[in-house]
Amino acid sequence: MQSAQADFALFQRRIHSLGWGSAALGRIGPHWTALERTGPHWGRSPDAFETEQGDCVEDSIPGLRDAYRGGTLARDDYWRRMQAHHRAVAGYASLVDGDGPLHHVELHGDGARLVLRNGLVFAWDPEEIRTATSVLVNDGEYEAEERAVLLRLARGCRSVLDIGANVGWYALHLAQAVAAEGGSVVALEPVPATYAALRRNLALNLDLAASVRTYQTGLGAEAGTVEFFIPAFQGSAAASQSKLFPGDENRAVEVRVERLDDWAPREGIPDPDLLKCDVEGAELFVLRGGERTIARARPVIMLEMLRKWAAKFHYHPDAITELLAGHGYAGWYVEDGTLRRLERMGDDVAAVNFFFLHTERHAESLAGLREGLALEEWLR
Repeated sequence: MQSAQADFALFQRRIHSLGWGSAALGRIGPHWTALERTGPHWGRSPDAFETEQGDCVEDSIPGLRDAYRGGTLARDDYWRRMQAHHRAVAGYASLVDGDGPLHHVELHGDGARLVLRNGLVFAWDPEEIRTATSVLVNDGEYEAEERAVLLRLARGCRSVLDIGANVGWYALHLAQAVAAEGGSVVALEPVPATYAALRRNLALNLDLAASVRTYQTGLGAEAGTVEFFIPAFQGSAAASQSKLFPGDENRAVEVRVERLDDWAPREGIPDPDLLKCDVEGAELFVLRGGERTIARARPVIMLEMLRKWAAKFHYHPDAITELLAGHGYAGWYVEDGTLRRLERMGDDVAAVNFFFLHTERHAESLAGLREGLALEEWLR
């Protein structure tokens, strides 16, 4: 595994300077081969070296190729240095687990794409280290248990609301789950660059385009224009109204925030049957701005809750549990393959994603749940 991780680290450093243009990676035996080599190079690499003749050469595929063609780099040196780039791609095959959701990787003139076994396609930017796509490549999975629970609870849902959609990982999985029965997803992402990535991923899955509506807005307790902070290393997945990573250089962007109770009827958004919310610590304020909608619609709710992120906003996640309990909700989470009842968010709770079901509307689902039930058994 260490060899695979080393290959991946090299791949991340080189991927923007591959110079292959549009290239699909196809498996031949245990290796990958590049097909359809057309189009412009990606052209980005910080490395350079000095030849024996004193020429400075950029150690990227375009730089090496230009130096070789220009006569400043000998053929064997050119091949040897190109080999280092090619090894990174060949070794990358070991990170595609035969049992995982990632089926293969494609390289195109505008970047890399991940093709999943379920048919979904996602653009992948290796610079975004915390996005679902990068975690999938690094770890072989992304929130597998939580995704399984969410998709099970999505059965029969006609209207899904994804608040904090990021690049669309859950929005597209949910659309795939509900579209066949006429369901649809509304995905909200306020950060401009991340919203553009969401739209790009939607364009890569045209069969679901009619089932997903996107809005470049955030939700909160009050409407207005606010600053979001995007940490340089952690990237868009950690964008928040609070500086979650103050040690990073943070870039501030202005975004529009609305109250769910006001925004949804104004935009003609139907009451949600399922609401997923991941807004890096501000979940409580989203719920406060949507209490009338929640009380009326009683949707399935999936929330990310972290004590450390909530503390940045001066509250404890128990405030969320208490708010939803007041509307008739019971909370659950997955731990080590078993379902657990959420009473209080103590230090013994390591989960970060939680599911809230209404005791009346979701009585059928709750009837099949019990403390310690194996997730695999419940999913049957």
